[in-house]
Amino acid sequence: MPLVLPLLLFLPISAFSASSVTRDLPEGYVAGTTFQVKLTVIPDHVYSLVIRETLPEGWSITAATPNYDSWISDTNTYKWLNYSQNRLDVPYYVTYTVSVPSGTVGNKTFSGYFVDDYGTFTTTGDTLIVDNSTVSTPQFSPPPGTYNVAQTVTITCATAGATIRYTTDGTNPDESSLVYTAPLVINTTTTLKARAWKTGMNTSLPATGLYTILETVANPSFSPAPGAYSSSINVSLSCATSGAILRYTTDGTEPTESSLVYSAPITISSTTTIKVKGFKEGMNPSSTVVATYFFPFGLVTLTNTWTNFYGDATINSINVEPGDMIAAFDPQGVCCGTFPVTTSGNYGFMPVYGDDTTTSGSDEGAQPGDTITFKIWKASENRIYLASTLGPDTPTWQEGLNRHVNLNGFNRWRISLSAGWNLISFPIKNCYYDSASPPAIPMLTGVNYVKVNSLSEVLTSIAGKYIVVRGFDVNGAKTFDPLLPQFSTLHYLAPGYGYWIKMNEPGTLELEGEPVDTNATITLNVGWNLVGYWANQVYYDSSSQPSVSFPEGVSIFTRVSSISEVLSSINGYYTVVRGFDVTGAKTFDPLLPQFSTLHYFGPGYGYWIKMNQSASFRWP
Repeated sequence: MPLVLPLLLFLPISAFSASSVTRDLPEGYVAGTTFQVKLTVIPDHVYSLVIRETLPEGWSITAATPNYDSWISDTNTYKWLNYSQNRLDVPYYVTYTVSVPSGTVGNKTFSGYFVDDYGTFTTTGDTLIVDNSTVSTPQFSPPPGTYNVAQTVTITCATAGATIRYTTDGTNPDESSLVYTAPLVINTTTTLKARAWKTGMNTSLPATGLYTILETVANPSFSPAPGAYSSSINVSLSCATSGAILRYTTDGTEPTESSLVYSAPITISSTTTIKVKGFKEGMNPSSTVVATYFFPFGLVTLTNTWTNFYGDATINSINVEPGDMIAAFDPQGVCCGTFPVTTSGNYGFMPVYGDDTTTSGSDEGAQPGDTITFKIWKASENRIYLASTLGPDTPTWQEGLNRHVNLNGFNRWRISLSAGWNLISFPIKNCYYDSASPPAIPMLTGVNYVKVNSLSEVLTSIAGKYIVVRGFDVNGAKTFDPLLPQFSTLHYLAPGYGYWIKMNEPGTLELEGEPVDTNATITLNVGWNLVGYWANQVYYDSSSQPSVSFPEGVSIFTRVSSISEVLSSINGYYTVVRGFDVTGAKTFDPLLPQFSTLHYFGPGYGYWIKMNQSASFRWP
């Protein structure tokens, strides 16, 4: 029956209420047992109060002090009614015993409130009781979801000593399932399920997670394969992923979803780099695949007459390799035959075409009696070597004959110089010096020192055509005057450095020697440095390739978003770069790129670089 308490003195409704009720719960429960709960009620001058407690579904009160007055089954709520008099801030206690059904799992929540003359007050204190009889549900990290790449998933359980078992085939784990011992690598779409076991406790609830790993579009392929060619080709692109859209570029930029869509073979007749990427909705895009098609000697015109050349082929006495290319030229410099090397150390039959007599005024190839010259393109270096002929036959063109001519490529570097000032550099590995000892200045790594009697020996190919040569290093300005050698202060010519050469008429500078390693470095000092260029390709950030001349054999042009990318090895250490070509002076200022006029770096040229800090420098 309801508990009746003494009446408290009735206070006016306007009085301030400080009423409260607090619940004390044990830290956890065990299914199939009972535990006690205590409520502490502190009313404030009330005449009556009502206490309500809502228990977890299926749980029940088996005893209470004082006893509860009613039970609302729909919400599993127990109710106490109280009538009292003159209770001023005197605690009022309710204790009750809770019965937990067998088989109960999971953390549970209590809620409640009480009503007195001044309002309704939510019960504070403990509201959550932890399941101490059931192993905690395993947790996945990272959480289930959709990912672009494979995920390494860790499974944990808050219950110490619990054994986690899991499945990846969609079935619920049981005691025969795999035991989790290390993170799982999920690289395809997978439903991961896990449960945890511990002796003396209920098995955890199952944890389920769907990891959707987006598949990746297969990498596109090219046909024909990248390599060296001398006639126009049609390049086809394909992809093994059905429905993939291929997008490509030919200007050196990375393909994006706004790049050109491949729909028909791409016609190529000059050195071109194709970058292609596959896209498909709901899949990761493919990797960017890059193929460069080289036309190191341009296009050859095919005619109805030819002489076959064949023989051994080497470069500096080392066999040419598959992928290299042999080229033949008539006396006018017209390329009239090429042969892609397929067998190490030899070439041929290479048809060297004759002039077409039906096309007046046009030189397509050789004529009877012409002496043919040869060049070799080294694919691994993207470099052209002049080739000497070693017999046994003479390299004479004669329709219908086969000529056995062995070849050996040698290093010769050539660049055209204009009348007036030229700012040049060379990539030959030799440092030529005419002083008593090699120059004691920072030098490009891997340089060979070659003693000469005079620098004029190095410049023999332009003898009589140049007026003066100027250089600059850590010790300051240097000058070589061929007419006043006794007063000259420039005593070396070295790769890694730039030089001003003033010509009184156009000429071609030629040097022979082993090329510099394109990965070589040189130390730049604080202040101005006159730097050479030893990479084997042209980098530019303009909309079209630079139209100035470059050394013979330069055929790769790579477009970059900013010329600053080419100077990444000294990023933050330089303040300005200056260049010079046939069109005049050029400047690149990294802080004012919108006003810069220097838009390329290329072989054969020198550059002024002003440094604010000493650093090791290399070209890309």
